[in-house]
Amino acid sequence: KGGVILHMLMNLVGEDVFRRAVKTYLNGKKFDNADTDDFRKALEKVYGKPLEWFFEQFLYNAGHPVLKVKYAYDRDSKMLKITIMQEQGEDAPEAYKLPLDIRVEYDDGKSISRSVWISERIENVYIKCPRKPDYIYVDPEFKIFAVIEPEYPTEDLISILLKGRYLYWKLLAVKKLGKESSTKVVDALYQALVGDYFYGVAREAAKALGSIKTSYALEKLLDAVDKVDNPRVKAAIFEALANYEDERVGEKAVKYLSNKDEAYSVRALAAYAIGKSKYSKAVEVISRYIDEPSYADIIRIYCLRGLGEYGGDEAYNIIKRYWSKEYTQVVRMVALEQLGNFPEKKKEVLDVLGKYAYERNRFIRRGVINAVNKLMFPEGIKVLDIIIDREKMGFIWKPARLVKRKITEAMEKGIEYKKLREELEKIREETRRISERIEAIERKGL
Repeated sequence: KGGVILHMLMNLVGEDVFRRAVKTYLNGKKFDNADTDDFRKALEKVYGKPLEWFFEQFLYNAGHPVLKVKYAYDRDSKMLKITIMQEQGEDAPEAYKLPLDIRVEYDDGKSISRSVWISERIENVYIKCPRKPDYIYVDPEFKIFAVIEPEYPTEDLISILLKGRYLYWKLLAVKKLGKESSTKVVDALYQALVGDYFYGVAREAAKALGSIKTSYALEKLLDAVDKVDNPRVKAAIFEALANYEDERVGEKAVKYLSNKDEAYSVRALAAYAIGKSKYSKAVEVISRYIDEPSYADIIRIYCLRGLGEYGGDEAYNIIKRYWSKEYTQVVRMVALEQLGNFPEKKKEVLDVLGKYAYERNRFIRRGVINAVNKLMFPEGIKVLDIIIDREKMGFIWKPARLVKRKITEAMEKGIEYKKLREELEKIREETRRISERIEAIERKGL
Protein backbone atom coordinates (compact mmCIF):
# COMPACT_ATOMS: atom_id res chain seq x y z
CA LYS A 1 0.00 0.00 0.00
CA GLY A 2 2.79 2.41 0.91
CA GLY A 3 4.48 1.99 -2.46
CA VAL A 4 1.24 2.61 -4.38
CA ILE A 5 0.52 5.76 -2.35
CA LEU A 6 4.02 7.12 -3.03
CA HIS A 7 3.55 6.32 -6.73
CA MET A 8 0.31 8.31 -6.71
CA LEU A 9 1.97 11.18 -4.87
CA MET A 10 4.79 11.27 -7.43
CA ASN A 11 2.27 11.43 -10.28
CA LEU A 12 0.40 14.22 -8.50
CA VAL A 13 3.37 16.54 -7.91
CA GLY A 14 5.52 15.42 -10.84
CA GLU A 15 8.57 13.15 -10.82
CA ASP A 16 11.13 15.98 -10.76
CA VAL A 17 9.43 17.72 -7.82
CA PHE A 18 9.05 14.41 -5.99
CA ARG A 19 12.73 13.51 -6.33
CA ARG A 20 13.90 16.97 -5.22
CA ALA A 21 11.53 16.84 -2.25
CA VAL A 22 12.80 13.40 -1.18
CA LYS A 23 16.38 14.67 -1.42
CA THR A 24 15.48 17.73 0.66
CA TYR A 25 13.77 15.54 3.26
CA LEU A 26 16.67 13.05 3.53
CA ASN A 27 19.36 15.72 3.73
CA GLY A 28 17.40 17.79 6.23
CA LYS A 29 16.73 14.88 8.57
CA LYS A 30 19.81 12.69 8.17
CA PHE A 31 20.99 13.48 11.71
CA ASP A 32 17.58 14.02 13.30
CA ASN A 33 14.34 12.24 14.11
CA ALA A 34 11.74 12.36 11.34
CA ASP A 35 8.08 11.56 10.90
CA THR A 36 5.46 11.55 8.14
CA ASP A 37 4.57 15.19 8.70
CA ASP A 38 8.19 16.20 8.09
CA PHE A 39 8.00 14.46 4.71
CA ARG A 40 4.79 16.35 3.91
CA LYS A 41 6.43 19.68 4.74
CA ALA A 42 9.42 18.88 2.53
CA LEU A 43 7.09 18.08 -0.35
CA GLU A 44 5.06 21.27 0.15
CA LYS A 45 8.25 23.34 0.24
CA VAL A 46 9.32 22.11 -3.21
CA TYR A 47 5.85 21.69 -4.71
CA GLY A 48 4.56 25.06 -3.53
CA LYS A 49 1.03 23.85 -2.74
CA PRO A 50 -0.60 22.37 0.40
CA LEU A 51 -0.81 18.57 0.59
CA GLU A 52 -2.55 18.08 3.93
CA TRP A 53 -5.67 16.83 2.12
CA PHE A 54 -3.67 14.04 0.46
CA PHE A 55 -1.95 12.85 3.63
CA GLU A 56 -5.23 13.00 5.57
CA GLN A 57 -7.01 10.82 3.00
CA PHE A 58 -4.37 8.22 2.28
CA LEU A 59 -2.03 8.06 5.29
CA TYR A 60 -4.09 9.06 8.31
CA ASN A 61 -7.22 7.14 7.31
CA ALA A 62 -7.89 3.46 6.70
CA GLY A 63 -9.42 2.06 3.52
CA HIS A 64 -9.03 3.11 -0.09
CA PRO A 65 -11.19 4.48 -2.92
CA VAL A 66 -13.46 2.07 -4.80
CA LEU A 67 -14.64 3.58 -8.08
CA LYS A 68 -17.44 2.06 -10.13
CA VAL A 69 -17.45 3.41 -13.67
CA LYS A 70 -20.24 3.29 -16.24
CA TYR A 71 -21.03 5.30 -19.36
CA ALA A 72 -23.81 6.28 -21.76
CA TYR A 73 -23.50 7.79 -25.24
CA ASP A 74 -26.19 10.02 -26.75
CA ARG A 75 -26.02 9.83 -30.55
CA ASP A 76 -28.24 12.88 -31.04
CA SER A 77 -26.15 15.27 -28.96
CA LYS A 78 -22.92 13.32 -29.61
CA MET A 79 -22.24 13.51 -25.89
CA LEU A 80 -20.48 10.84 -23.83
CA LYS A 81 -21.50 10.73 -20.17
CA ILE A 82 -19.13 8.92 -17.80
CA THR A 83 -20.49 8.30 -14.30
CA ILE A 84 -17.99 7.69 -11.50
CA MET A 85 -19.39 6.37 -8.22
CA GLN A 86 -17.31 6.14 -5.04
CA GLU A 87 -18.38 2.98 -3.20
CA GLN A 88 -15.64 2.42 -0.64
CA GLY A 89 -16.45 0.83 2.71
CA GLU A 90 -17.30 2.43 6.03
CA ASP A 91 -13.66 2.30 7.17
CA ALA A 92 -12.71 4.84 4.48
CA PRO A 93 -13.64 8.52 3.98
CA GLU A 94 -17.12 8.98 2.53
CA ALA A 95 -15.72 10.67 -0.59
CA TYR A 96 -12.13 11.10 -1.75
CA LYS A 97 -10.70 14.07 -3.60
CA LEU A 98 -8.99 12.48 -6.61
CA PRO A 99 -7.30 13.56 -9.84
CA LEU A 100 -8.39 11.35 -12.74
CA ASP A 101 -7.14 10.94 -16.28
CA ILE A 102 -9.85 9.92 -18.75
CA ARG A 103 -9.01 8.67 -22.22
CA VAL A 104 -11.43 7.89 -25.03
CA GLU A 105 -10.08 5.99 -28.04
CA TYR A 106 -11.18 4.72 -31.45
CA ASP A 107 -9.96 1.79 -33.53
CA ASP A 108 -8.69 4.21 -36.20
CA GLY A 109 -6.17 5.65 -33.71
CA LYS A 110 -8.01 8.88 -32.83
CA SER A 111 -8.36 9.73 -29.15
CA ILE A 112 -9.64 12.34 -26.69
CA SER A 113 -8.02 12.95 -23.28
CA ARG A 114 -9.33 14.79 -20.23
CA SER A 115 -7.95 15.40 -16.74
CA VAL A 116 -10.57 15.99 -14.05
CA TRP A 117 -10.89 16.17 -10.28
CA ILE A 118 -13.65 14.38 -8.39
CA SER A 119 -14.68 14.95 -4.78
CA GLU A 120 -18.28 13.70 -4.52
CA ARG A 121 -19.74 10.21 -4.09
CA ILE A 122 -21.27 10.39 -7.58
CA GLU A 123 -19.89 12.58 -10.36
CA ASN A 124 -20.56 12.81 -14.08
CA VAL A 125 -18.00 13.75 -16.70
CA TYR A 126 -19.21 14.88 -20.13
CA ILE A 127 -17.08 14.62 -23.27
CA LYS A 128 -18.15 15.66 -26.77
CA CYS A 129 -17.43 12.75 -29.13
CA PRO A 130 -18.10 12.54 -32.90
CA ARG A 131 -19.30 8.94 -32.50
CA LYS A 132 -19.54 6.22 -29.86
CA PRO A 133 -16.02 5.48 -28.62
CA ASP A 134 -14.49 2.03 -29.00
CA TYR A 135 -12.60 2.26 -25.70
CA ILE A 136 -13.28 4.33 -22.58
CA TYR A 137 -10.58 4.37 -19.90
CA VAL A 138 -10.51 5.97 -16.45
CA ASP A 139 -6.98 6.23 -15.00
CA PRO A 140 -5.56 4.10 -17.84
CA GLU A 141 -1.97 4.23 -16.57
CA PHE A 142 -2.72 3.37 -12.92
CA LYS A 143 -1.68 6.73 -11.50
CA ILE A 144 -4.05 6.74 -8.52
CA PHE A 145 -4.48 4.43 -5.55
CA ALA A 146 -7.98 3.08 -6.11
CA VAL A 147 -9.90 -0.05 -7.03
CA ILE A 148 -11.68 0.54 -10.34
CA GLU A 149 -14.69 -1.59 -11.26
CA PRO A 150 -15.90 -0.98 -14.83
CA GLU A 151 -19.65 -1.54 -15.23
CA TYR A 152 -19.32 -2.00 -18.99
CA PRO A 153 -21.17 -4.26 -21.46
CA THR A 154 -19.50 -7.64 -21.99
CA GLU A 155 -18.61 -6.76 -25.60
CA ASP A 156 -16.71 -3.66 -24.44
CA LEU A 157 -14.74 -5.66 -21.88
CA ILE A 158 -13.82 -8.26 -24.50
CA SER A 159 -12.62 -5.50 -26.86
CA ILE A 160 -10.49 -3.96 -24.12
CA LEU A 161 -8.99 -7.35 -23.27
CA LEU A 162 -8.15 -8.37 -26.83
CA LYS A 163 -7.48 -5.03 -28.55
CA GLY A 164 -6.97 -2.42 -25.83
CA ARG A 165 -3.51 -0.93 -25.33
CA TYR A 166 -3.44 -0.40 -21.56
CA LEU A 167 -2.30 -3.39 -19.49
CA TYR A 168 -4.03 -2.11 -16.37
CA TRP A 169 -7.40 -2.10 -18.09
CA LYS A 170 -6.78 -5.49 -19.67
CA LEU A 171 -6.40 -6.85 -16.14
CA LEU A 172 -9.57 -5.05 -15.01
CA ALA A 173 -11.43 -6.57 -17.97
CA VAL A 174 -10.20 -10.09 -17.15
CA LYS A 175 -11.31 -9.75 -13.54
CA LYS A 176 -14.79 -8.63 -14.59
CA LEU A 177 -15.15 -11.26 -17.34
CA GLY A 178 -14.20 -14.00 -14.89
CA LYS A 179 -17.58 -13.48 -13.20
CA GLU A 180 -19.41 -14.52 -16.38
CA SER A 181 -19.55 -17.95 -18.04
CA SER A 182 -20.90 -17.52 -21.58
CA THR A 183 -19.18 -19.14 -24.56
CA LYS A 184 -18.04 -15.79 -25.97
CA VAL A 185 -16.43 -14.85 -22.66
CA VAL A 186 -14.61 -18.19 -22.40
CA ASP A 187 -13.41 -17.81 -26.00
CA ALA A 188 -12.11 -14.29 -25.29
CA LEU A 189 -10.26 -15.41 -22.16
CA TYR A 190 -8.78 -18.32 -24.12
CA GLN A 191 -7.51 -15.93 -26.80
CA ALA A 192 -5.87 -13.77 -24.13
CA LEU A 193 -4.39 -16.87 -22.50
CA VAL A 194 -2.66 -18.20 -25.61
CA GLY A 195 -2.10 -14.93 -27.46
CA ASP A 196 -1.34 -12.01 -25.11
CA TYR A 197 2.24 -10.78 -25.28
CA PHE A 198 2.36 -10.05 -21.53
CA TYR A 199 2.41 -13.12 -19.32
CA GLY A 200 0.64 -11.27 -16.50
CA VAL A 201 -2.54 -10.90 -18.56
CA ALA A 202 -2.33 -14.55 -19.67
CA ARG A 203 -1.98 -15.71 -16.05
CA GLU A 204 -5.03 -13.72 -14.99
CA ALA A 205 -6.98 -15.14 -17.95
CA ALA A 206 -6.10 -18.66 -16.78
CA LYS A 207 -7.22 -17.79 -13.26
CA ALA A 208 -10.54 -16.47 -14.61
CA LEU A 209 -11.13 -19.65 -16.64
CA GLY A 210 -10.43 -21.65 -13.51
CA SER A 211 -13.10 -19.75 -11.59
CA ILE A 212 -15.78 -20.14 -14.29
CA LYS A 213 -15.95 -23.94 -13.75
CA THR A 214 -17.92 -24.94 -16.85
CA SER A 215 -17.04 -27.92 -19.04
CA TYR A 216 -16.27 -25.59 -21.95
CA ALA A 217 -13.82 -23.56 -19.84
CA LEU A 218 -12.15 -26.83 -18.80
CA GLU A 219 -11.74 -27.88 -22.44
CA LYS A 220 -10.12 -24.55 -23.27
CA LEU A 221 -7.66 -24.81 -20.37
CA LEU A 222 -6.69 -28.36 -21.34
CA ASP A 223 -6.08 -27.18 -24.89
CA ALA A 224 -4.16 -24.05 -23.87
CA VAL A 225 -1.55 -25.77 -21.71
CA ASP A 226 -0.07 -27.46 -24.79
CA LYS A 227 0.04 -24.19 -26.76
CA VAL A 228 1.83 -21.81 -24.39
CA ASP A 229 5.59 -21.70 -23.86
CA ASN A 230 6.00 -19.36 -20.89
CA PRO A 231 6.41 -21.52 -17.74
CA ARG A 232 4.71 -18.87 -15.59
CA VAL A 233 1.61 -19.15 -17.77
CA LYS A 234 1.72 -22.96 -17.82
CA ALA A 235 1.93 -23.02 -14.03
CA ALA A 236 -1.09 -20.68 -13.83
CA ILE A 237 -3.05 -22.99 -16.15
CA PHE A 238 -2.43 -25.98 -13.89
CA GLU A 239 -3.44 -23.93 -10.87
CA ALA A 240 -6.69 -23.15 -12.70
CA LEU A 241 -7.18 -26.77 -13.80
CA ALA A 242 -6.92 -27.81 -10.16
CA ASN A 243 -10.42 -26.35 -9.67
CA TYR A 244 -11.95 -29.06 -11.88
CA GLU A 245 -12.57 -32.59 -10.60
CA ASP A 246 -12.05 -34.42 -13.87
CA GLU A 247 -9.81 -37.36 -14.80
CA ARG A 248 -8.56 -35.48 -17.86
CA VAL A 249 -6.92 -32.92 -15.58
CA GLY A 250 -4.90 -35.62 -13.82
CA GLU A 251 -3.93 -37.31 -17.07
CA LYS A 252 -2.69 -34.02 -18.53
CA ALA A 253 -0.86 -33.05 -15.34
CA VAL A 254 0.96 -36.40 -15.09
CA LYS A 255 2.46 -35.75 -18.51
CA TYR A 256 3.97 -32.46 -17.31
CA LEU A 257 4.98 -33.62 -13.83
CA SER A 258 6.97 -36.50 -15.31
CA ASN A 259 8.74 -34.29 -17.89
CA LYS A 260 12.07 -33.18 -16.43
CA ASP A 261 12.50 -30.62 -19.22
CA GLU A 262 9.61 -28.59 -17.81
CA ALA A 263 10.25 -25.77 -15.32
CA TYR A 264 10.08 -26.63 -11.62
CA SER A 265 7.09 -24.32 -11.17
CA VAL A 266 5.15 -26.08 -13.95
CA ARG A 267 5.85 -29.53 -12.53
CA ALA A 268 4.97 -28.34 -9.03
CA LEU A 269 1.58 -26.92 -10.02
CA ALA A 270 0.92 -30.04 -12.12
CA ALA A 271 1.39 -32.11 -8.94
CA TYR A 272 -1.02 -29.84 -7.11
CA ALA A 273 -3.61 -30.20 -9.90
CA ILE A 274 -3.30 -34.00 -9.76
CA GLY A 275 -4.27 -33.99 -6.10
CA LYS A 276 -6.90 -31.27 -6.03
CA SER A 277 -8.68 -32.60 -9.14
CA LYS A 278 -9.12 -35.94 -7.29
CA TYR A 279 -7.32 -37.90 -10.01
CA SER A 280 -7.84 -41.61 -9.33
CA LYS A 281 -4.09 -42.36 -9.27
CA ALA A 282 -3.12 -39.19 -7.40
CA VAL A 283 -1.43 -40.74 -4.36
CA GLU A 284 0.53 -43.22 -6.47
CA VAL A 285 1.78 -40.53 -8.87
CA ILE A 286 2.54 -37.84 -6.30
CA SER A 287 4.40 -40.22 -3.98
CA ARG A 288 6.64 -41.09 -6.94
CA TYR A 289 7.78 -37.47 -7.39
CA ILE A 290 7.48 -35.94 -3.92
CA ASP A 291 11.19 -36.32 -3.14
CA GLU A 292 12.40 -35.07 -6.53
CA PRO A 293 15.06 -32.37 -5.96
CA SER A 294 13.96 -28.87 -6.99
CA TYR A 295 14.76 -25.24 -6.28
CA ALA A 296 13.46 -24.23 -2.83
CA ASP A 297 11.74 -27.65 -2.59
CA ILE A 298 8.91 -26.30 -4.76
CA ILE A 299 7.95 -29.71 -6.19
CA ARG A 300 7.85 -31.31 -2.74
CA ILE A 301 5.81 -28.41 -1.34
CA TYR A 302 3.14 -28.64 -4.03
CA CYS A 303 3.10 -32.43 -3.85
CA LEU A 304 2.22 -32.03 -0.16
CA ARG A 305 -0.49 -29.51 -1.00
CA GLY A 306 -1.85 -31.84 -3.67
CA LEU A 307 -2.00 -34.73 -1.19
CA GLY A 308 -3.73 -32.49 1.33
CA GLU A 309 -6.40 -31.55 -1.20
CA TYR A 310 -6.83 -35.19 -2.25
CA GLY A 311 -7.36 -36.40 1.32
CA GLY A 312 -7.69 -39.95 2.63
CA ASP A 313 -5.65 -42.13 4.99
CA GLU A 314 -2.94 -42.95 2.46
CA ALA A 315 -2.28 -39.28 1.69
CA TYR A 316 -2.35 -38.41 5.40
CA ASN A 317 0.26 -41.04 6.26
CA ILE A 318 2.61 -39.69 3.57
CA ILE A 319 2.19 -36.09 4.77
CA LYS A 320 3.05 -37.11 8.35
CA ARG A 321 6.59 -38.00 7.33
CA TYR A 322 7.35 -34.39 6.43
CA TRP A 323 6.82 -32.89 9.89
CA SER A 324 10.23 -34.32 10.78
CA LYS A 325 13.15 -31.99 11.49
CA GLU A 326 15.19 -33.59 8.71
CA TYR A 327 13.23 -31.44 6.23
CA THR A 328 13.44 -27.69 5.69
CA GLN A 329 11.33 -25.39 7.85
CA VAL A 330 9.13 -24.40 4.89
CA VAL A 331 8.42 -28.05 3.98
CA ARG A 332 7.53 -28.78 7.62
CA MET A 333 5.25 -25.72 7.72
CA VAL A 334 3.42 -26.80 4.55
CA ALA A 335 3.06 -30.37 5.85
CA LEU A 336 1.46 -29.08 9.05
CA GLU A 337 -0.85 -26.79 7.07
CA GLN A 338 -2.29 -29.85 5.34
CA LEU A 339 -3.76 -31.04 8.64
CA GLY A 340 -6.47 -28.50 7.92
CA ASN A 341 -7.70 -30.79 5.14
CA PHE A 342 -8.39 -33.72 7.47
CA PRO A 343 -11.29 -32.69 9.73
CA GLU A 344 -12.35 -36.34 10.02
CA LYS A 345 -9.20 -36.97 12.11
CA LYS A 346 -10.20 -34.28 14.58
CA LYS A 347 -8.66 -35.63 17.79
CA GLU A 348 -5.33 -36.66 16.26
CA VAL A 349 -5.05 -33.43 14.28
CA LEU A 350 -5.71 -31.21 17.30
CA ASP A 351 -3.18 -33.19 19.37
CA VAL A 352 -0.49 -32.72 16.71
CA LEU A 353 -1.26 -29.00 16.31
CA GLY A 354 -1.21 -28.53 20.08
CA LYS A 355 2.22 -30.14 20.24
CA TYR A 356 3.72 -28.06 17.43
CA ALA A 357 2.21 -24.81 18.76
CA TYR A 358 5.11 -24.84 21.27
CA GLU A 359 7.79 -25.07 18.55
CA ARG A 360 10.41 -22.32 18.64
CA ASN A 361 10.58 -22.12 14.84
CA ARG A 362 8.24 -19.38 13.63
CA PHE A 363 7.49 -21.18 10.34
CA ILE A 364 6.17 -24.18 12.25
CA ARG A 365 3.92 -21.98 14.40
CA ARG A 366 2.63 -20.29 11.25
CA GLY A 367 1.82 -23.72 9.79
CA VAL A 368 -0.20 -24.51 12.91
CA ILE A 369 -2.16 -21.25 12.57
CA ASN A 370 -2.92 -21.94 8.91
CA ALA A 371 -4.18 -25.45 9.71
CA VAL A 372 -6.48 -24.17 12.46
CA ASN A 373 -7.77 -21.53 10.05
CA LYS A 374 -8.77 -24.26 7.57
CA LEU A 375 -10.41 -26.47 10.19
CA MET A 376 -12.40 -23.76 11.94
CA PHE A 377 -12.94 -26.06 14.95
CA PRO A 378 -13.94 -24.21 18.16
CA GLU A 379 -11.39 -26.44 19.93
CA GLY A 380 -8.71 -24.84 17.76
CA ILE A 381 -8.94 -21.71 19.93
CA LYS A 382 -6.99 -23.53 22.67
CA VAL A 383 -4.20 -24.23 20.19
CA LEU A 384 -4.16 -20.58 19.08
CA ASP A 385 -4.06 -19.39 22.70
CA ILE A 386 -0.82 -21.34 23.21
CA ILE A 387 0.76 -19.26 20.45
CA ILE A 388 -0.91 -15.95 21.39
CA ASP A 389 0.13 -16.17 25.07
CA ARG A 390 3.76 -16.96 24.25
CA GLU A 391 4.27 -15.06 20.99
CA LYS A 392 6.61 -12.07 20.74
CA MET A 393 6.69 -11.72 16.94
CA GLY A 394 3.89 -9.53 15.62
CA PHE A 395 3.71 -11.24 12.23
CA ILE A 396 2.85 -14.53 14.00
CA TRP A 397 0.80 -13.09 16.87
CA LYS A 398 -1.48 -11.04 14.60
CA PRO A 399 -2.65 -13.88 12.28
CA ALA A 400 -3.23 -16.07 15.34
CA ARG A 401 -5.48 -13.37 16.82
CA LEU A 402 -7.30 -12.89 13.50
CA VAL A 403 -8.00 -16.62 13.12
CA LYS A 404 -9.24 -16.78 16.72
CA ARG A 405 -11.63 -13.89 16.03
CA LYS A 406 -12.81 -15.57 12.81
CA ILE A 407 -13.65 -18.81 14.66
CA THR A 408 -15.39 -16.92 17.47
CA GLU A 409 -17.55 -14.97 15.01
CA ALA A 410 -18.42 -18.18 13.14
CA MET A 411 -19.51 -19.78 16.43
CA GLU A 412 -21.75 -16.80 17.16
CA LYS A 413 -23.41 -17.07 13.75
CA GLY A 414 -24.07 -20.73 14.47
CA ILE A 415 -26.24 -23.19 12.62
CA GLU A 416 -28.24 -20.60 10.65
CA TYR A 417 -25.08 -19.37 8.99
CA LYS A 418 -24.09 -22.91 8.06
CA LYS A 419 -27.51 -23.59 6.51
CA LEU A 420 -27.36 -20.35 4.51
CA ARG A 421 -23.90 -21.22 3.19
CA GLU A 422 -25.09 -24.68 2.11
CA GLU A 423 -28.09 -23.17 0.32
CA LEU A 424 -25.87 -20.66 -1.50
CA GLU A 425 -23.57 -23.46 -2.64
CA LYS A 426 -26.56 -25.40 -4.01
CA ILE A 427 -27.69 -22.31 -5.95
CA ARG A 428 -24.17 -21.79 -7.36
CA GLU A 429 -23.99 -25.42 -8.48
CA GLU A 430 -27.41 -25.25 -10.14
CA THR A 431 -26.42 -22.02 -11.91
CA ARG A 432 -23.26 -23.70 -13.23
CA ARG A 433 -25.28 -26.65 -14.57
CA ILE A 434 -27.76 -24.33 -16.31
CA SER A 435 -24.88 -22.33 -17.84
CA GLU A 436 -23.32 -25.52 -19.20
CA ARG A 437 -26.61 -26.59 -20.79
CA ILE A 438 -27.01 -23.16 -22.42
CA GLU A 439 -23.42 -23.30 -23.71
CA ALA A 440 -23.98 -26.74 -25.22
CA ILE A 441 -27.06 -25.43 -27.05
CA GLU A 442 -25.13 -22.34 -28.27
CA ARG A 443 -22.26 -24.46 -29.60
CA LYS A 444 -24.69 -26.66 -31.53
CA GLY A 445 -26.16 -23.52 -33.07
CA LEU A 446 -29.70 -24.27 -31.90
